Amino acid sequence: MTSKLNETSDEDFINIINNCNNWKSIAKSLGYSRGSAHKMRTAILQRCDSLGIKPNIDYSSSILKVSKSELFSNRKNWQSARTAIRKLADAEFKRSNKPQECAICGYNKHIEIAHIKAVSEFPNDALISEINDISNLVALCPNHHWEFDNGLLSEEDKKKLYSGMEE
Repeated sequence: MTSKLNETSDEDFINIINNCNNWKSIAKSLGYSRGSAHKMRTAILQRCDSLGIKPNIDYSSSILKVSKSELFSNRKNWQSARTAIRKLADAEFKRSNKPQECAICGYNKHIEIAHIKAVSEFPNDALISEINDISNLVALCPNHHWEFDNGLLSEEDKKKLYSGMEE
């Protein structure tokens, strides 16, 4: 993504990132009239990485304060709500100090963030922040994620998974 993002000086960009606490205000400060699309967020994060800074996004004002039932009733469909929960879980895990690798095999090229206690097991009045609490999230490679979701982890892998959670 070029355009306005690349036209902003490093100094101005750093000031914008440091003074804005949500994607919409970052986009507006960079001169975009619409909200922050995925491609624009990715480009902003890439520039942040190249400058060694991180956006100061305040996720506490987002859907984290909403209950599971509110989120599912306010979305177009079930998949939209589930995707929102998954994206927030990914962001929460990335902000944590946990290793960005599979908790079972250590694979780090592609991880998926799994909910230890499934979203469906939470009561409807549970807040999204409870569902996506870091203590309920674990990084797994795609194979181990599938095995975990389908109850097919070996006893040895379960030990690795749950011993890694105690650290």
